[in-house]
Amino acid sequence: MAPLARRRVRPCPCARAFALAALALVGAALPAAADEGMWLPDRFPFERFEAAHGLRPSAELIDRLRAATLKMRGGGTGAFVSAEGLVLTAQHVVSGCLSALARPGFDPAESGFLAAGRSDERRCPGAEALLLIDIERVGARVRAAAARAESAAAAAQARYAAMAAIEAECAAAAAVRCDVIELDSGAEHDLYRYRRLTDLRLVYAPERRLALFGGDADNFEYPRYWLDFALLRAYDEAGRPFAPTAHLPLARRGPRQGEVLLTAGHPGPTARRSTVAQLEWLRDGVYPLVLQGLAGTRATLATFAPTSVMGAARRERDLFNVDNSIKAISGYLAGLLDPERMAAVRSEEEVLRRAFAAARGSGQADPWREIEAALARAREIHPRLLAVERGLGAAGDLAGWGRALLRLAAERERPSGERLREYRDAALPGLLAELEAERAVDPAYEALRLGQALRVAAHQLGPIHPVVRGLFAERSPEQVAQRAVAGTRLADPAYRRALVAGGRAALVAEDDPLLDLLSRFEPEARALRERWERQVAAVEADAGARLVRLRRELGAGPDYPEGTWTLRLGFGIAAGYSEGGRELPFATRLEGLFERAAAHGGRPPFEPAPRLVAARARLDPLLPIDFASTLDIGMGSSGGPVVTGAGEVVGVVFDGNLWLLPNRFRYSQERARTIAVD
Repeated sequence: MAPLARRRVRPCPCARAFALAALALVGAALPAAADEGMWLPDRFPFERFEAAHGLRPSAELIDRLRAATLKMRGGGTGAFVSAEGLVLTAQHVVSGCLSALARPGFDPAESGFLAAGRSDERRCPGAEALLLIDIERVGARVRAAAARAESAAAAAQARYAAMAAIEAECAAAAAVRCDVIELDSGAEHDLYRYRRLTDLRLVYAPERRLALFGGDADNFEYPRYWLDFALLRAYDEAGRPFAPTAHLPLARRGPRQGEVLLTAGHPGPTARRSTVAQLEWLRDGVYPLVLQGLAGTRATLATFAPTSVMGAARRERDLFNVDNSIKAISGYLAGLLDPERMAAVRSEEEVLRRAFAAARGSGQADPWREIEAALARAREIHPRLLAVERGLGAAGDLAGWGRALLRLAAERERPSGERLREYRDAALPGLLAELEAERAVDPAYEALRLGQALRVAAHQLGPIHPVVRGLFAERSPEQVAQRAVAGTRLADPAYRRALVAGGRAALVAEDDPLLDLLSRFEPEARALRERWERQVAAVEADAGARLVRLRRELGAGPDYPEGTWTLRLGFGIAAGYSEGGRELPFATRLEGLFERAAAHGGRPPFEPAPRLVAARARLDPLLPIDFASTLDIGMGSSGGPVVTGAGEVVGVVFDGNLWLLPNRFRYSQERARTIAVD
């Protein structure tokens, strides 16, 4: 555990004893959660595992789990399950590949896909998977670079510059990616070295009615009957199937009730150490606005009548993602509205505050007050930031490519350590692969998405903003979007490649209406982002890191880092739970799928896939479909393998139930369950 920096005034021993005793009382009042934890692969808690489950996994198994697990671009996880590069993941993790491959007469998401042989495997445009090679502690070097900074913003910039320098030293080969990851607001920094795999080919994906049976109605629900899995194959630079150093064999049986299991995944940001003020900001400021935006996007998507296979595939993919986000954020919000959960957080924070007051020396700033001041600034910046910076950059493929091209040209003129983080040298190979990928688009759908984003941006900036007056004086946002999409050449990958190669000069010379449109918003978008990072993010990170060190000194967990989209390992047991006075079994069966379909008259989204109906008489009605477990996962763990103590794959993670969602803020094991395909 990292000690706190030396203080000029030594705390009173009696005060420290009081603080420790108070924290112990709070800890004793909390229910034990044996399976809590998203553990770094090089810091796996063998003793805790053994204490919870009476057995100890081998170090070889943990290393093999690490060496076989992949981080998938766009969020998600996969795992090698053969010596010839076969990758098991979730079907929804490869939904971008499925929609990109869609062509007239061929929609793999709708009809499913199975390659009859290696030559029939379809390459996923712009795909990338990262295979972790090793992790190195570099926190001392990063902290030293920021030690003499006079402000939180200057310290953040110094840290980023040091991180970029370390990444540049590490990435000596084109097939290697190096990322310095901030753990717990920058309390620690680790260097992750990855092998990049960019030739990923689709081998198998079930049709939507198999993978997502029950659709959004059953999303985050349990019992579930989703066959949400897929198979890819990774190839090396020579076009040969990639030979991993380790793979996970498939078990010939499913998990048993109460069986101890392990998983690997890449959970995104969690907030289990957030202050009360930060959680209240999410509850009152962030989530309601995000839900409002998602509702608007969904309403827009509902009006779209696809006239092409590409448009239909993209609409279905985006509609699923929007519905998924609405339900997920509603679940997060429910957790923050839970009085008992929030009362426990307040009690813990009050004890920490007393411990800090008793132990701090003269001149130490109060980190809670610093965070509260930063959040006051966030309330003014966030609505416009969400609309102009984030919304326009995610308004379809064309808008995303245009934004990336504009920023790439500008950022490349700066040293890597002074760029926006997603444009530093370590991130460029993946970004360039995305920009140069062959991917068909539907112009009508692109115009629809862009028009909706422009309307939201115009609303947030206000009618007298110069950009709004200049663009929308004579045309509606939808008309402006249609004109820009109709005239742009960004759908042509050769054109995008030329703009990448030509840099700023090529962009200045072009007369592309979509690039011109997006460039008008760039000064405002960049100014908002710069203010956010300097006035909010940097202050939260600096104060948050000090709070993490205080927690560690006082032994106030959790004792694993928050989620960072990096590889984590977890353990738990296959288990059902009680809800509403009924016992829900740990596994669902094929007969339950047909019963659920019959209860809804076989109407979409409860219409069984025709191939499944045709095969019903030949299938065991007790065939397991999905199973529930106490594995602690987060967003980004979809596609992760679930293995037995012998290291054999018995499932692939694809979701959790509604009770799992509030675990983003505070872990509970009573009814929260991870759901995997058996």
